[in-house]
Amino acid sequence: TFIFLTGKAGSGKSTLANEVCKFLSKSPYFVYVHQVHCKHLKGKNVETLMKLFTQALSQCVYYQPAVIVLDDLDALLPICEGDEVSPDELYHSRLGSHLVELLEAYQSLHYITVMATAMSIHKLHSSIISPRGQHIFKTILDIPELDKLDRLEILSSIISQKSFNSTSSLDLDTVVNRTEGYVIQDLVDIVDKATFYSLRRS
Repeated sequence: TFIFLTGKAGSGKSTLANEVCKFLSKSPYFVYVHQVHCKHLKGKNVETLMKLFTQALSQCVYYQPAVIVLDDLDALLPICEGDEVSPDELYHSRLGSHLVELLEAYQSLHYITVMATAMSIHKLHSSIISPRGQHIFKTILDIPELDKLDRLEILSSIISQKSFNSTSSLDLDTVVNRTEGYVIQDLVDIVDKATFYSLRRS
């Protein structure tokens, strides 16, 4: 199974992937989870990266059933614009092709699920996401933008976990109306700042 989680930066896609894996790693599933933080791999040559991916997948085979999470895959394999024969384009094309072949080979023979996160399928290199729409990720889950009700529920949930002396004076409707386009991390930051200034005042 190939699962792709997409969403804006701070939308919670990595957190969602972590929570799903945490759930699967417990009884009665006991799924092995191997996370690859793609942002930390930028700049490495293709041979080194393929060795790292092969080692990760080998561990998944040993402990299967397993999930390998490729977090922020678009940081490692971004879409290339411009010259089709540029060094960057050749590098990403080669890396993407090798990675797809490797993932398909391991996944087809073993109980391994591949989960990847990125801001959008349109941010990924064409070697991963074909322009014709034929790609390895058959299940794509996009985290939508938050509407007013979503923002209100999330703010209320975050605030309930903070040590405010009183929440009766909080005008959440005003905050919700002024936070259109915000993602979960933005709302967390707002509450953190409000908590900080509230503690300073007291």
